[in-house]
Amino acid sequence: MRDIEKDLELCERATEPPWIWIKNNFWGGYSGMIGKDDKEVIFADHANDGDDGAAWFEEFPSESDRDFIAAAREALPWYIEEVKRLREALEFYANEDNYDIHAEKPGLPPYAMPVLEDGGEHAKQALEV
Repeated sequence: MRDIEKDLELCERATEPPWIWIKNNFWGGYSGMIGKDDKEVIFADHANDGDDGAAWFEEFPSESDRDFIAAAREALPWYIEEVKRLREALEFYANEDNYDIHAEKPGLPPYAMPVLEDGGEHAKQALEV
C-alpha cells in the first residue's frame, strides 16, 4: 500500500509545474523537459564524444510518454488532494457517532434514511481498501 502523505511530499519536492517538452531548443538538438522558469527537469545525462559536452538521449521518449510525464506533475498532486478530501468525508460517514446527531433532527430528508439505516457500514468498507 502506498503512503499518500509521502507521495504528496514527493510531488511537492519536484520542480514546480507546468512541465513542457522542448525539442531541438539548444545546440543542434538538445531536448528535454523544463518546468517553471525554464528549470531543467529531464535531460539526457551523458554526452557524445566530440560534441563539446552536448547531451543526447539514446532514444527520445514517445510523444505520449512526454505528455503523460508533463501532465502527471500537476495531475498527481491534484488527485492526491482529492482523495484526501473524499477520505475525510468518508471517515465522517464511517463514524457511527455522527448518526445519532442527525437522527435526532426532525424533518430529515427521505434520501438520508438509507444512510442512517446503514450506520456507516458502506463507508467503513470503502475505507478498508
